[in-house]
Amino acid sequence: MARYKIKTKKKAEDSGYESGYESDGGTEYSPIIPLGNGDYAQVRLFKSITNKSVAVLNPVTVPGDIGEATVKHRFFKTLYSDKQSHLFPMGTDYRLVVPYIQCVPYEKLIIDTPELQKILFHSAIQALKDCHDKGLIVLDLKIDNIYYDSSTQKSYLIDGGLSVPTGTTIDPLAFQKSNQEIVEKYKKEYWHIPPECWSVKPTAISATPKMDIYCLGVLMYDLLENPSSEIQSLISSCLEKDPKKRPTLMELKNSLDLIDQNPTLMP
Repeated sequence: MARYKIKTKKKAEDSGYESGYESDGGTEYSPIIPLGNGDYAQVRLFKSITNKSVAVLNPVTVPGDIGEATVKHRFFKTLYSDKQSHLFPMGTDYRLVVPYIQCVPYEKLIIDTPELQKILFHSAIQALKDCHDKGLIVLDLKIDNIYYDSSTQKSYLIDGGLSVPTGTTIDPLAFQKSNQEIVEKYKKEYWHIPPECWSVKPTAISATPKMDIYCLGVLMYDLLENPSSEIQSLISSCLEKDPKKRPTLMELKNSLDLIDQNPTLMP
């Protein structure tokens, strides 16, 4: 059974020392280096003596948001079911162990060819399709929470703090506001979030795949400089305010395939 071990030693300076994480298979991992900080959680790299790696999240401040940690745990456990993922509640604190994805975040990619633009678009579509096939909607897809492996041309989603099962109600605390004026304010401020997510209390909104299509459009808009007119047209179609007018992932893939088959369409 997986464990997260914290030893309290006699010396004050050693109090609360974290000895590490022990996986289901008995492999022990120890903290190595910080990987980064978000608004609510910080991430550290843990390694075993055999050089296996995991990422461990803990709250920036206590009490931590165990609700968000639970959502992230479900996200990683669903998407990467073949990897270790464990949540350890500790009163008002927690530790969340997730797979360490050693790839390059989209925000750090150098995209210097039209061909790479298409490859990344294809790869992001496939990552979302895999997620949707497993029954989850991401809702918060951004250039810093999707990673790319150039050797396989495969992309990996991370974070998942707003993710929900398809067809279920999205987080009312995050998306329901007291009046329409505030709703419109949030739509402008958080424009990467699909506009249909926001509502006036107590109206509940259900998660749909078309929400992630909008997020994909924002991702590509932020990522690609000077895209071809054909790629730009696909991005614009994803950003339609009316979800019914947005393409499906398969329609996007087919459109990209047509560009691949007609290289003269590219500048």
